[in-house]
Amino acid sequence: MSFIWEKMTRRKPLSAYMMEAENNQLHANYGLWSLLGVGIGGTVGSGIFVLSGQVSAQYAGPATFISWLIGGIVCLVTAASYAELSGRLLASGSTFSFAYHGCGECLAVLGAWFLTLEYGMSGAAVSRSWGDKMAFWFAVNQWADCSGPMDSGVYNSTADVSCWVNGSNTGSVFNPAALVISVLCLLLLLGGVELGRQVVDVLVVLKVTLVLFVIIVGFINCDPANFTPLVPGPGEGNPDFVGGFNGILLGATLAFFGFIGFDEVTCMTAEAVRPKIDVPRALFGTIITISVLYMIASVSLVGMLPYYQIDVDEGFGSAFIQTENWWAMQVVMIGQILFVLPAVVLVSYLPQSRMQYSMALSGMLPPIFKKVNSKGTIFWGTLITGVFMTIIAAVVPFKNLNDLISGGILLSFILTNTSLVNIRSDQKATWHQAVYVLLMGIATCALNKIGDQATSFGIGLSCLGLGLVVLAYMYFQFTFSNYSTETFVTPLVPIVPGIAIFANFYLFWQLSWLGIAQSAGMLLIALVTYFIWGFTHAGDFAVIDGIAGPETSRYSPQAKHDAACKVDVL
Repeated sequence: MSFIWEKMTRRKPLSAYMMEAENNQLHANYGLWSLLGVGIGGTVGSGIFVLSGQVSAQYAGPATFISWLIGGIVCLVTAASYAELSGRLLASGSTFSFAYHGCGECLAVLGAWFLTLEYGMSGAAVSRSWGDKMAFWFAVNQWADCSGPMDSGVYNSTADVSCWVNGSNTGSVFNPAALVISVLCLLLLLGGVELGRQVVDVLVVLKVTLVLFVIIVGFINCDPANFTPLVPGPGEGNPDFVGGFNGILLGATLAFFGFIGFDEVTCMTAEAVRPKIDVPRALFGTIITISVLYMIASVSLVGMLPYYQIDVDEGFGSAFIQTENWWAMQVVMIGQILFVLPAVVLVSYLPQSRMQYSMALSGMLPPIFKKVNSKGTIFWGTLITGVFMTIIAAVVPFKNLNDLISGGILLSFILTNTSLVNIRSDQKATWHQAVYVLLMGIATCALNKIGDQATSFGIGLSCLGLGLVVLAYMYFQFTFSNYSTETFVTPLVPIVPGIAIFANFYLFWQLSWLGIAQSAGMLLIALVTYFIWGFTHAGDFAVIDGIAGPETSRYSPQAKHDAACKVDVL
Protein backbone atom coordinates (compact mmCIF):
# COMPACT_ATOMS: atom_id res chain seq x y z
CA MET A 1 0.00 0.00 0.00
CA SER A 2 2.87 2.38 0.74
CA PHE A 3 4.12 1.93 -2.84
CA ILE A 4 0.68 2.73 -4.26
CA TRP A 5 0.36 5.84 -2.09
CA GLU A 6 3.88 6.98 -2.98
CA LYS A 7 3.12 6.52 -6.67
CA MET A 8 -0.20 8.37 -6.48
CA THR A 9 1.36 11.33 -4.65
CA ARG A 10 4.57 11.48 -6.68
CA ARG A 11 5.11 14.98 -7.98
CA LYS A 12 6.71 16.09 -11.20
CA PRO A 13 9.94 18.02 -10.50
CA LEU A 14 10.44 21.55 -11.72
CA SER A 15 13.54 20.47 -13.65
CA ALA A 16 11.32 18.31 -15.89
CA TYR A 17 9.13 21.30 -16.72
CA MET A 18 12.18 23.42 -17.49
CA MET A 19 13.59 20.75 -19.79
CA GLU A 20 10.27 20.44 -21.62
CA ALA A 21 10.19 24.22 -22.08
CA GLU A 22 13.76 24.27 -23.44
CA ASN A 23 13.01 21.49 -25.93
CA ASN A 24 9.54 22.69 -26.86
CA GLN A 25 8.56 21.85 -30.45
CA LEU A 26 5.42 23.98 -30.47
CA HIS A 27 5.85 27.24 -32.36
CA ALA A 28 5.81 30.47 -30.33
CA ASN A 29 3.08 32.32 -32.25
CA TYR A 30 1.04 33.93 -29.48
CA GLY A 31 1.77 37.47 -28.34
CA LEU A 32 -0.29 39.40 -25.79
CA TRP A 33 -3.09 40.30 -28.20
CA SER A 34 -3.36 36.77 -29.52
CA LEU A 35 -3.49 35.39 -25.98
CA LEU A 36 -6.23 37.90 -25.17
CA GLY A 37 -7.96 36.64 -28.30
CA VAL A 38 -7.86 33.09 -26.97
CA GLY A 39 -9.28 34.18 -23.63
CA ILE A 40 -11.89 36.58 -24.93
CA GLY A 41 -12.69 34.39 -27.92
CA GLY A 42 -13.55 31.47 -25.65
CA THR A 43 -15.80 33.52 -23.39
CA VAL A 44 -17.46 36.58 -24.86
CA GLY A 45 -20.45 35.32 -26.77
CA SER A 46 -21.26 32.10 -24.96
CA GLY A 47 -22.30 34.00 -21.84
CA ILE A 48 -24.10 36.88 -23.52
CA PHE A 49 -25.89 34.99 -26.26
CA VAL A 50 -26.42 31.60 -24.59
CA LEU A 51 -26.86 32.25 -20.87
CA SER A 52 -28.03 35.83 -20.28
CA GLY A 53 -31.61 35.02 -21.22
CA GLN A 54 -31.73 31.97 -18.97
CA VAL A 55 -30.20 33.71 -15.94
CA SER A 56 -32.53 36.69 -16.35
CA ALA A 57 -35.75 34.75 -16.93
CA GLN A 58 -35.28 31.93 -14.43
CA TYR A 59 -32.94 33.08 -11.65
CA ALA A 60 -31.96 36.72 -11.09
CA GLY A 61 -34.21 38.97 -13.20
CA PRO A 62 -32.92 42.58 -13.41
CA ALA A 63 -30.14 41.65 -10.93
CA THR A 64 -28.48 39.41 -13.53
CA PHE A 65 -25.57 41.85 -13.72
CA ILE A 66 -24.83 41.05 -10.05
CA SER A 67 -24.59 37.35 -10.95
CA TRP A 68 -22.01 38.21 -13.60
CA LEU A 69 -20.16 40.45 -11.13
CA ILE A 70 -19.94 37.65 -8.54
CA GLY A 71 -18.71 35.21 -11.16
CA GLY A 72 -16.11 37.69 -12.37
CA ILE A 73 -14.78 38.41 -8.87
CA VAL A 74 -14.42 34.69 -8.08
CA CYS A 75 -12.60 34.16 -11.38
CA LEU A 76 -10.35 37.16 -10.74
CA VAL A 77 -9.26 35.83 -7.34
CA THR A 78 -8.66 32.38 -8.81
CA ALA A 79 -6.75 33.82 -11.75
CA ALA A 80 -3.98 34.95 -9.40
CA SER A 81 -2.97 31.32 -8.85
CA TYR A 82 -3.15 30.55 -12.57
CA ALA A 83 -1.03 33.60 -13.40
CA GLU A 84 1.75 32.68 -10.99
CA LEU A 85 1.88 28.96 -11.75
CA SER A 86 1.86 29.39 -15.53
CA GLY A 87 4.85 31.72 -15.24
CA ARG A 88 6.71 29.35 -12.90
CA LEU A 89 6.25 26.12 -14.81
CA LEU A 90 6.02 27.41 -18.39
CA ALA A 91 3.84 24.38 -19.12
CA SER A 92 0.82 24.11 -21.40
CA GLY A 93 -1.26 21.76 -19.26
CA SER A 94 -3.01 24.33 -17.01
CA THR A 95 -4.51 22.64 -13.91
CA PHE A 96 -3.02 19.27 -14.89
CA SER A 97 0.52 20.64 -14.88
CA PHE A 98 -0.03 22.73 -11.75
CA ALA A 99 -1.48 19.80 -9.79
CA TYR A 100 1.24 17.40 -10.99
CA HIS A 101 3.87 19.67 -9.47
CA GLY A 102 1.90 20.72 -6.40
CA CYS A 103 -0.38 17.83 -5.41
CA GLY A 104 0.80 14.65 -7.08
CA GLU A 105 0.15 12.28 -9.92
CA CYS A 106 -3.37 11.08 -9.12
CA LEU A 107 -4.83 14.52 -8.47
CA ALA A 108 -3.18 15.75 -11.66
CA VAL A 109 -5.19 13.20 -13.63
CA LEU A 110 -8.37 14.39 -11.94
CA GLY A 111 -7.42 17.93 -12.91
CA ALA A 112 -6.97 16.84 -16.52
CA TRP A 113 -10.48 15.42 -16.58
CA PHE A 114 -11.84 18.64 -15.07
CA LEU A 115 -10.18 20.49 -17.93
CA THR A 116 -11.69 18.10 -20.46
CA LEU A 117 -15.10 19.12 -19.15
CA GLU A 118 -14.08 22.76 -19.33
CA TYR A 119 -12.48 22.78 -22.76
CA GLY A 120 -13.58 19.99 -25.08
CA MET A 121 -16.98 19.35 -23.53
CA SER A 122 -17.86 23.04 -23.45
CA GLY A 123 -16.97 23.26 -27.14
CA ALA A 124 -19.36 20.39 -27.77
CA ALA A 125 -22.06 22.12 -25.72
CA VAL A 126 -21.70 25.38 -27.66
CA SER A 127 -21.77 23.42 -30.93
CA ARG A 128 -25.10 22.06 -29.77
CA SER A 129 -26.28 25.57 -28.94
CA TRP A 130 -25.20 26.71 -32.42
CA GLY A 131 -27.52 24.10 -33.90
CA ASP A 132 -30.38 25.38 -31.75
CA LYS A 133 -29.65 28.97 -32.81
CA MET A 134 -29.81 27.90 -36.44
CA ALA A 135 -33.17 26.23 -35.81
CA PHE A 136 -34.53 29.36 -34.08
CA TRP A 137 -33.41 31.57 -36.96
CA PHE A 138 -35.02 29.28 -39.54
CA ALA A 139 -38.21 29.09 -37.49
CA VAL A 140 -38.75 32.82 -36.92
CA ASN A 141 -38.19 33.40 -40.63
CA GLN A 142 -40.40 30.37 -41.41
CA TRP A 143 -37.83 28.88 -43.75
CA ALA A 144 -37.59 25.25 -44.90
CA ASP A 145 -40.87 24.22 -43.23
CA CYS A 146 -39.51 25.20 -39.80
CA SER A 147 -42.07 26.60 -37.39
CA GLY A 148 -42.41 27.79 -33.81
CA PRO A 149 -42.21 31.27 -32.27
CA MET A 150 -43.83 33.14 -35.21
CA ASP A 151 -46.56 30.68 -36.19
CA SER A 152 -49.35 33.28 -36.00
CA GLY A 153 -47.23 36.26 -36.97
CA VAL A 154 -46.97 37.17 -33.28
CA TYR A 155 -43.91 36.12 -31.26
CA ASN A 156 -44.54 33.46 -28.62
CA SER A 157 -41.56 32.84 -26.33
CA THR A 158 -43.01 29.54 -25.07
CA ALA A 159 -43.58 28.00 -28.51
CA ASP A 160 -41.45 24.96 -29.32
CA VAL A 161 -39.22 25.27 -32.36
CA SER A 162 -39.81 22.56 -34.92
CA CYS A 163 -36.96 22.35 -37.43
CA TRP A 164 -34.93 19.66 -39.16
CA VAL A 165 -31.75 21.75 -38.65
CA ASN A 166 -31.44 20.58 -35.04
CA GLY A 167 -33.56 17.44 -35.37
CA SER A 168 -36.36 18.79 -33.19
CA ASN A 169 -39.18 18.09 -35.67
CA THR A 170 -38.27 14.41 -35.77
CA GLY A 171 -38.01 13.95 -32.01
CA SER A 172 -34.40 12.84 -32.48
CA VAL A 173 -31.54 13.85 -30.17
CA PHE A 174 -29.28 14.04 -33.23
CA ASN A 175 -28.43 17.65 -34.11
CA PRO A 176 -27.17 17.91 -37.73
CA ALA A 177 -26.08 21.56 -37.43
CA ALA A 178 -24.02 20.83 -34.30
CA LEU A 179 -22.21 18.10 -36.21
CA VAL A 180 -21.42 20.48 -39.08
CA ILE A 181 -19.96 23.32 -36.98
CA SER A 182 -17.92 20.95 -34.83
CA VAL A 183 -16.39 19.29 -37.89
CA LEU A 184 -15.58 22.65 -39.50
CA CYS A 185 -13.78 23.90 -36.40
CA LEU A 186 -11.87 20.63 -36.14
CA LEU A 187 -10.71 20.94 -39.75
CA LEU A 188 -9.47 24.49 -39.09
CA LEU A 189 -7.35 23.32 -36.16
CA LEU A 190 -5.99 20.39 -38.13
CA GLY A 191 -4.98 22.88 -40.82
CA GLY A 192 -2.24 24.25 -38.57
CA VAL A 193 -1.57 26.34 -35.48
CA GLU A 194 -1.00 29.56 -37.43
CA LEU A 195 -4.25 29.14 -39.33
CA GLY A 196 -6.13 28.62 -36.08
CA ARG A 197 -4.57 31.71 -34.47
CA GLN A 198 -5.34 33.98 -37.42
CA VAL A 199 -8.93 32.80 -37.59
CA VAL A 200 -9.37 33.31 -33.84
CA ASP A 201 -8.00 36.88 -34.02
CA VAL A 202 -10.46 37.86 -36.75
CA LEU A 203 -13.42 36.16 -35.09
CA VAL A 204 -12.76 37.88 -31.76
CA VAL A 205 -12.84 41.34 -33.35
CA LEU A 206 -16.11 40.50 -35.11
CA LYS A 207 -17.79 39.05 -32.02
CA VAL A 208 -16.86 41.97 -29.74
CA THR A 209 -18.28 44.29 -32.41
CA LEU A 210 -21.54 42.32 -32.34
CA VAL A 211 -21.68 42.49 -28.55
CA LEU A 212 -21.32 46.27 -28.69
CA PHE A 213 -24.08 46.32 -31.32
CA VAL A 214 -26.61 44.47 -29.13
CA ILE A 215 -25.70 46.65 -26.15
CA ILE A 216 -26.32 49.86 -28.09
CA VAL A 217 -29.60 48.67 -29.65
CA GLY A 218 -30.71 47.33 -26.28
CA PHE A 219 -30.16 50.65 -24.52
CA ILE A 220 -31.95 52.54 -27.31
CA ASN A 221 -35.02 50.38 -26.60
CA CYS A 222 -34.64 50.42 -22.82
CA ASP A 223 -37.63 50.93 -20.52
CA PRO A 224 -36.54 51.91 -16.95
CA ALA A 225 -39.70 50.30 -15.53
CA ASN A 226 -38.24 46.88 -16.36
CA PHE A 227 -35.64 47.29 -13.60
CA THR A 228 -38.28 47.38 -10.85
CA PRO A 229 -37.98 45.47 -8.62
CA LEU A 230 -34.23 45.06 -9.00
CA VAL A 231 -34.21 41.78 -7.04
CA PRO A 232 -37.58 40.04 -7.53
CA GLY A 233 -38.72 37.52 -4.97
CA PRO A 234 -39.33 33.80 -5.56
CA GLY A 235 -42.17 33.08 -7.98
CA GLU A 236 -42.59 36.69 -9.12
CA GLY A 237 -43.38 36.93 -12.82
CA ASN A 238 -43.60 33.14 -13.24
CA PRO A 239 -44.05 30.29 -10.74
CA ASP A 240 -40.64 28.74 -11.45
CA PHE A 241 -38.62 31.94 -10.98
CA VAL A 242 -36.02 31.47 -8.21
CA GLY A 243 -35.44 35.11 -7.31
CA GLY A 244 -33.90 36.69 -4.24
CA PHE A 245 -30.25 36.38 -3.24
CA ASN A 246 -30.43 32.63 -3.81
CA GLY A 247 -31.42 33.29 -7.43
CA ILE A 248 -28.46 35.64 -7.85
CA LEU A 249 -26.07 32.97 -6.53
CA LEU A 250 -27.62 30.26 -8.70
CA GLY A 251 -27.28 32.64 -11.62
CA ALA A 252 -23.61 33.18 -10.78
CA THR A 253 -23.05 29.41 -10.76
CA LEU A 254 -24.75 29.06 -14.14
CA ALA A 255 -22.77 32.06 -15.37
CA PHE A 256 -19.52 30.19 -14.79
CA PHE A 257 -20.09 28.49 -18.13
CA GLY A 258 -19.76 31.96 -19.63
CA PHE A 259 -16.31 32.44 -18.06
CA ILE A 260 -14.80 29.42 -19.76
CA GLY A 261 -11.83 30.77 -21.61
CA PHE A 262 -9.75 32.85 -19.24
CA ASP A 263 -7.74 29.87 -18.00
CA GLU A 264 -7.52 28.49 -21.54
CA VAL A 265 -4.82 31.13 -21.92
CA THR A 266 -2.55 29.06 -19.66
CA CYS A 267 -2.83 26.12 -22.07
CA MET A 268 -1.11 28.31 -24.66
CA THR A 269 1.89 29.06 -22.41
CA ALA A 270 4.23 26.82 -24.42
CA GLU A 271 3.30 28.76 -27.57
CA ALA A 272 3.50 32.26 -26.06
CA VAL A 273 6.25 34.61 -27.23
CA ARG A 274 6.74 36.08 -23.71
CA PRO A 275 4.95 33.60 -21.43
CA LYS A 276 6.13 35.02 -18.09
CA ILE A 277 4.84 38.49 -18.91
CA ASP A 278 2.01 38.09 -21.39
CA VAL A 279 0.16 35.09 -19.95
CA PRO A 280 -0.62 36.79 -16.57
CA ARG A 281 -1.61 40.00 -18.35
CA ALA A 282 -3.86 38.10 -20.73
CA LEU A 283 -5.51 36.24 -17.83
CA PHE A 284 -6.47 39.37 -15.89
CA GLY A 285 -7.27 41.33 -19.04
CA THR A 286 -9.66 38.62 -20.22
CA ILE A 287 -11.60 38.45 -16.95
CA ILE A 288 -11.96 42.21 -16.57
CA THR A 289 -13.03 42.65 -20.20
CA ILE A 290 -15.62 39.90 -20.26
CA SER A 291 -17.04 40.79 -16.83
CA VAL A 292 -17.69 44.38 -17.92
CA LEU A 293 -19.21 43.30 -21.23
CA TYR A 294 -21.42 40.66 -19.58
CA MET A 295 -22.73 43.08 -16.97
CA ILE A 296 -23.53 45.84 -19.47
CA ALA A 297 -25.10 43.41 -21.94
CA SER A 298 -27.34 41.86 -19.26
CA VAL A 299 -28.55 45.33 -18.24
CA SER A 300 -29.41 46.16 -21.85
CA LEU A 301 -31.30 42.86 -22.26
CA VAL A 302 -33.41 43.26 -19.12
CA GLY A 303 -34.03 46.90 -20.04
CA MET A 304 -35.77 45.89 -23.26
CA LEU A 305 -38.29 43.49 -21.71
CA PRO A 306 -39.69 42.48 -18.33
CA TYR A 307 -37.45 39.62 -17.20
CA TYR A 308 -40.30 37.09 -17.24
CA GLN A 309 -40.89 37.74 -20.96
CA ILE A 310 -37.29 37.05 -21.98
CA ASP A 311 -36.81 33.90 -24.02
CA VAL A 312 -34.67 31.38 -22.15
CA ASP A 313 -32.95 30.00 -25.27
CA GLU A 314 -32.63 33.13 -27.41
CA GLY A 315 -32.51 36.23 -25.24
CA PHE A 316 -31.44 39.04 -27.55
CA GLY A 317 -32.96 37.67 -30.74
CA SER A 318 -36.40 37.32 -29.18
CA ALA A 319 -36.13 40.66 -27.38
CA PHE A 320 -35.43 42.44 -30.66
CA ILE A 321 -38.51 40.81 -32.21
CA GLN A 322 -40.74 41.84 -29.31
CA THR A 323 -39.44 45.43 -29.41
CA GLU A 324 -40.13 45.52 -33.17
CA ASN A 325 -36.48 45.59 -34.19
CA TRP A 326 -36.73 42.79 -36.73
CA TRP A 327 -33.65 44.02 -38.57
CA ALA A 328 -31.59 43.89 -35.37
CA MET A 329 -32.75 40.31 -34.77
CA GLN A 330 -31.49 39.34 -38.24
CA VAL A 331 -28.13 41.00 -37.57
CA VAL A 332 -27.64 39.32 -34.18
CA MET A 333 -28.67 35.88 -35.45
CA ILE A 334 -26.36 36.10 -38.44
CA GLY A 335 -23.54 37.26 -36.18
CA GLN A 336 -24.06 34.45 -33.68
CA ILE A 337 -24.24 31.83 -36.41
CA LEU A 338 -21.36 33.04 -38.56
CA PHE A 339 -18.70 34.00 -36.03
CA VAL A 340 -19.71 34.38 -32.36
CA LEU A 341 -20.46 30.76 -31.44
CA PRO A 342 -18.02 29.23 -33.99
CA ALA A 343 -15.25 31.25 -32.30
CA VAL A 344 -16.20 29.79 -28.92
CA VAL A 345 -16.14 26.25 -30.33
CA LEU A 346 -12.81 26.84 -32.05
CA VAL A 347 -11.13 28.34 -28.99
CA SER A 348 -12.59 25.63 -26.71
CA TYR A 349 -11.15 22.83 -28.85
CA LEU A 350 -7.79 24.59 -29.24
CA PRO A 351 -6.37 24.11 -25.69
CA GLN A 352 -7.76 20.58 -25.24
CA SER A 353 -5.03 19.04 -27.39
CA ARG A 354 -2.39 21.18 -25.61
CA MET A 355 -3.46 19.80 -22.26
CA GLN A 356 -3.32 16.23 -23.60
CA TYR A 357 0.10 17.01 -25.13
CA SER A 358 1.38 17.93 -21.66
CA MET A 359 -0.12 14.74 -20.21
CA ALA A 360 1.53 12.59 -22.86
CA LEU A 361 4.93 14.18 -22.17
CA SER A 362 4.57 12.91 -18.60
CA GLY A 363 3.42 9.45 -19.64
CA MET A 364 -0.16 10.02 -18.48
CA LEU A 365 -1.53 9.42 -21.98
CA PRO A 366 -0.27 7.27 -24.88
CA PRO A 367 2.59 8.78 -26.95
CA ILE A 368 0.32 9.51 -29.92
CA PHE A 369 -1.05 12.54 -28.05
CA LYS A 370 2.37 14.26 -28.01
CA LYS A 371 3.18 13.83 -31.69
CA VAL A 372 3.73 17.17 -33.43
CA ASN A 373 3.90 17.44 -37.22
CA SER A 374 6.16 19.70 -39.28
CA LYS A 375 3.67 22.58 -39.04
CA GLY A 376 3.76 22.53 -35.24
CA THR A 377 0.28 20.99 -35.09
CA ILE A 378 -0.64 18.32 -32.53
CA PHE A 379 -2.43 16.49 -35.32
CA TRP A 380 -3.42 13.12 -33.88
CA GLY A 381 -4.30 14.45 -30.44
CA THR A 382 -6.50 17.12 -32.01
CA LEU A 383 -8.14 14.61 -34.35
CA ILE A 384 -8.91 12.00 -31.69
CA THR A 385 -10.34 14.54 -29.27
CA GLY A 386 -12.20 16.39 -32.01
CA VAL A 387 -13.97 13.27 -33.25
CA PHE A 388 -15.08 12.37 -29.71
CA MET A 389 -16.35 15.88 -28.97
CA THR A 390 -18.12 16.05 -32.32
CA ILE A 391 -20.09 12.94 -31.43
CA ILE A 392 -21.03 14.49 -28.07
CA ALA A 393 -22.11 17.70 -29.80
CA ALA A 394 -24.29 15.82 -32.25
CA VAL A 395 -26.23 13.66 -29.78
CA VAL A 396 -26.20 15.27 -26.27
CA PRO A 397 -28.52 18.28 -25.58
CA PHE A 398 -26.97 21.46 -24.18
CA LYS A 399 -29.05 21.36 -20.97
CA ASN A 400 -27.52 17.97 -20.07
CA LEU A 401 -23.99 19.36 -20.24
CA ASN A 402 -24.21 22.75 -18.51
CA ASP A 403 -24.02 21.71 -14.83
CA LEU A 404 -21.41 19.06 -15.60
CA ILE A 405 -19.17 21.62 -17.28
CA SER A 406 -19.65 24.21 -14.53
CA GLY A 407 -18.76 21.56 -11.95
CA GLY A 408 -15.56 20.72 -13.80
CA ILE A 409 -14.57 24.39 -13.96
CA LEU A 410 -15.12 24.98 -10.25
CA LEU A 411 -13.26 21.82 -9.19
CA SER A 412 -10.31 22.69 -11.42
CA PHE A 413 -10.19 26.15 -9.81
CA ILE A 414 -10.10 24.56 -6.34
CA LEU A 415 -7.30 22.19 -7.35
CA THR A 416 -5.20 24.98 -8.87
CA ASN A 417 -5.42 27.13 -5.73
CA THR A 418 -4.55 24.11 -3.57
CA SER A 419 -1.51 23.42 -5.75
CA LEU A 420 -0.22 26.97 -5.33
CA VAL A 421 -0.38 26.78 -1.52
CA ASN A 422 1.53 23.48 -1.52
CA ILE A 423 4.21 24.77 -3.88
CA ARG A 424 4.73 28.08 -2.11
CA SER A 425 5.11 26.36 1.28
CA ASP A 426 7.60 23.82 -0.12
CA GLN A 427 4.96 21.16 0.69
CA LYS A 428 5.22 21.86 4.43
CA ALA A 429 1.57 22.91 4.61
CA THR A 430 0.21 20.05 2.48
CA TRP A 431 -1.76 18.25 5.18
CA HIS A 432 -3.01 21.48 6.73
CA GLN A 433 -4.16 22.60 3.30
CA ALA A 434 -5.93 19.26 2.76
CA VAL A 435 -7.79 19.72 6.05
CA TYR A 436 -8.76 23.26 5.06
CA VAL A 437 -10.11 22.11 1.67
CA LEU A 438 -12.11 19.33 3.35
CA LEU A 439 -13.60 21.73 5.90
CA MET A 440 -14.56 24.23 3.19
CA GLY A 441 -16.21 21.46 1.18
CA ILE A 442 -18.28 20.32 4.17
CA ALA A 443 -19.15 23.89 5.26
CA THR A 444 -20.38 25.00 1.85
CA CYS A 445 -22.27 21.73 1.30
CA ALA A 446 -24.08 22.17 4.61
CA LEU A 447 -24.96 25.79 3.88
CA ASN A 448 -26.36 24.93 0.44
CA LYS A 449 -27.76 21.41 0.59
CA ILE A 450 -29.08 20.74 4.12
CA GLY A 451 -32.75 21.63 4.23
CA ASP A 452 -33.06 22.23 7.97
CA GLN A 453 -31.82 25.77 8.56
CA ALA A 454 -30.62 25.22 12.12
CA THR A 455 -28.63 22.13 11.15
CA SER A 456 -27.32 23.80 8.02
CA PHE A 457 -26.00 26.85 9.87
CA GLY A 458 -24.71 24.77 12.78
CA ILE A 459 -22.58 22.44 10.65
CA GLY A 460 -21.67 25.07 8.08
CA LEU A 461 -20.52 27.77 10.47
CA SER A 462 -18.67 25.28 12.70
CA CYS A 463 -16.65 23.92 9.77
CA LEU A 464 -16.12 27.42 8.42
CA GLY A 465 -14.77 28.58 11.78
CA LEU A 466 -12.41 25.61 12.04
CA GLY A 467 -11.26 26.24 8.49
CA LEU A 468 -10.42 29.84 9.28
CA VAL A 469 -8.38 28.67 12.28
CA VAL A 470 -6.43 26.27 10.03
CA LEU A 471 -5.90 29.04 7.47
CA ALA A 472 -4.62 31.45 10.12
CA TYR A 473 -2.31 28.75 11.53
CA MET A 474 -0.80 28.14 8.08
CA TYR A 475 -0.33 31.87 7.50
CA PHE A 476 1.60 32.41 10.74
CA GLN A 477 3.31 29.01 11.04
CA PHE A 478 4.72 28.48 7.54
CA THR A 479 6.79 30.60 5.19
CA PHE A 480 5.14 31.18 1.82
CA SER A 481 8.16 32.65 0.12
CA ASN A 482 7.67 35.39 -2.47
CA TYR A 483 10.32 34.14 -4.87
CA SER A 484 12.04 36.77 -6.98
CA THR A 485 10.68 35.84 -10.38
CA GLU A 486 10.08 37.60 -13.64
CA THR A 487 6.39 36.80 -13.54
CA PHE A 488 3.33 37.55 -11.42
CA VAL A 489 3.38 36.53 -7.74
CA THR A 490 0.12 35.93 -5.85
CA PRO A 491 -0.14 38.15 -2.75
CA LEU A 492 -1.11 37.01 0.76
CA VAL A 493 -0.71 33.26 0.29
CA PRO A 494 -2.52 31.22 1.65
CA ILE A 495 -5.29 33.75 2.33
CA VAL A 496 -6.07 34.69 -1.29
CA PRO A 497 -6.11 31.05 -2.53
CA GLY A 498 -8.10 30.15 0.60
CA ILE A 499 -10.79 32.70 -0.24
CA ALA A 500 -10.91 31.38 -3.81
CA ILE A 501 -11.32 27.80 -2.58
CA PHE A 502 -14.26 28.77 -0.34
CA ALA A 503 -15.97 30.79 -3.09
CA ASN A 504 -15.58 28.03 -5.69
CA PHE A 505 -16.88 25.38 -3.32
CA TYR A 506 -19.86 27.57 -2.45
CA LEU A 507 -20.79 27.94 -6.11
CA PHE A 508 -20.16 24.23 -6.75
CA TRP A 509 -22.76 23.24 -4.14
CA GLN A 510 -25.22 25.59 -5.84
CA LEU A 511 -25.35 23.08 -8.71
CA SER A 512 -28.27 20.68 -9.03
CA TRP A 513 -27.91 17.23 -7.49
CA LEU A 514 -27.81 15.86 -11.04
CA GLY A 515 -24.85 18.09 -11.89
CA ILE A 516 -23.06 17.10 -8.69
CA ALA A 517 -23.71 13.42 -9.42
CA GLN A 518 -22.37 13.89 -12.97
CA SER A 519 -19.22 15.49 -11.54
CA ALA A 520 -18.78 12.56 -9.14
CA GLY A 521 -19.21 10.13 -12.03
CA MET A 522 -16.53 11.97 -13.99
CA LEU A 523 -14.18 11.69 -10.99
CA LEU A 524 -14.76 7.94 -10.93
CA ILE A 525 -14.02 7.64 -14.65
CA ALA A 526 -10.84 9.68 -14.16
CA LEU A 527 -9.64 7.35 -11.41
CA VAL A 528 -10.34 4.29 -13.55
CA THR A 529 -8.35 5.68 -16.49
CA TYR A 530 -5.50 6.62 -14.16
CA PHE A 531 -5.13 3.09 -12.80
CA ILE A 532 -5.52 1.55 -16.27
CA TRP A 533 -2.83 3.67 -17.95
CA GLY A 534 -1.29 6.49 -15.94
CA PHE A 535 -0.37 4.47 -12.85
CA THR A 536 1.85 2.13 -14.84
CA HIS A 537 3.21 4.58 -17.43
CA ALA A 538 3.63 7.90 -15.64
CA GLY A 539 6.87 8.96 -14.02
CA ASP A 540 9.11 8.90 -17.06
CA PHE A 541 9.65 12.59 -17.64
CA ALA A 542 11.60 12.16 -20.86
CA VAL A 543 10.81 15.03 -23.19
CA ILE A 544 10.21 15.09 -26.89
CA ASP A 545 11.85 12.72 -29.37
CA GLY A 546 14.10 10.88 -26.97
CA ILE A 547 15.78 13.85 -25.30
CA ALA A 548 16.02 12.35 -21.85
CA GLY A 549 14.83 14.15 -18.77
CA PRO A 550 14.85 13.05 -15.14
CA GLU A 551 12.87 9.94 -14.24
CA THR A 552 11.44 10.04 -10.76
CA SER A 553 11.61 6.26 -10.55
CA ARG A 554 15.39 6.68 -10.37
CA TYR A 555 15.26 9.21 -7.55
CA SER A 556 15.65 8.39 -3.91
CA PRO A 557 12.67 9.60 -1.84
CA GLN A 558 14.69 12.56 -0.54
CA ALA A 559 15.99 13.44 -4.01
CA LYS A 560 12.46 13.32 -5.39
CA HIS A 561 11.31 15.68 -2.66
CA ASP A 562 14.18 18.09 -3.24
CA ALA A 563 13.68 18.14 -7.01
CA ALA A 564 9.94 18.69 -6.74
CA CYS A 565 10.17 21.40 -4.10
CA LYS A 566 13.01 23.37 -5.64
CA VAL A 567 11.84 26.66 -7.18
CA ASP A 568 14.43 28.40 -9.31
CA VAL A 569 14.45 32.04 -10.36
CA LEU A 570 12.75 31.87 -13.74
